[in-house]
Amino acid sequence: QYKFVVDGEWRHDERQPFISSNFGTVNTILLTRDSDYHPAILSPQVSSSGPVSSMDVDNEVFQSVVLVSEAMSPECSMMISDADLEISRQRVALFLSTHIAYELLPESGKVIALDVELPVKQAFHILHEQGISMAPLWDFSKGKFVGVLSAHDFILIMKELGRHGSNLTEEELETHTISAWKEVKLYLNSQANGLANAVSRGLIHAGPDDSLKEVTLKILQNGVATVPILHSSSTDSSNPHLLHLASLSGILKC
Repeated sequence: QYKFVVDGEWRHDERQPFISSNFGTVNTILLTRDSDYHPAILSPQVSSSGPVSSMDVDNEVFQSVVLVSEAMSPECSMMISDADLEISRQRVALFLSTHIAYELLPESGKVIALDVELPVKQAFHILHEQGISMAPLWDFSKGKFVGVLSAHDFILIMKELGRHGSNLTEEELETHTISAWKEVKLYLNSQANGLANAVSRGLIHAGPDDSLKEVTLKILQNGVATVPILHSSSTDSSNPHLLHLASLSGILKC
């Protein structure tokens, strides 16, 4: 999209297609027909830092322009070749292998952990107040992080409360601790999977010196949303420090 400054006033080219925003601004639209046309240039999903999103684009109209543009020059609709895909895979793999989890840490910020002996209801109030969807769990008796409490746990608790014959009541949530809920959750999972004695799996975590490839594989292979980045200066991994919660979105952003 573009426009001109004529004698100190913004003007659009009335002989070319143009678009109006909700704020009354009008921009001329360039429908690219060149052989080097790239669909990302005319994409409504362009990054918020890109030039298009800063021009108050009306999404519905803009999408129709993209369709018109592609229909006018079908030979320019780029198909990604297998060779291009392979090159992209190699570049991504190289990046993930040569960068470490430490690079995911923001320059400033905070990380929040919850004591496993906190009442469940209080824990969810904390998540809501802090604007986070999950937090690692710290067990003082064991001196280590033992798991994660997430919005998914809240959904499971609501389902359990609504289930006929449930032993868990709303009143109990005032005193029902996170550790007690985790035991209930383990029992429910064992019942659902037909296992007599289910064993709770350990916390999936990574260190700041682990490669992004290792962190990514831990997320994908274990089916978890986040992996805590923990650092311990001692050889026995005691007294770990919580540095960050790594996620696929954070890795992709990096």
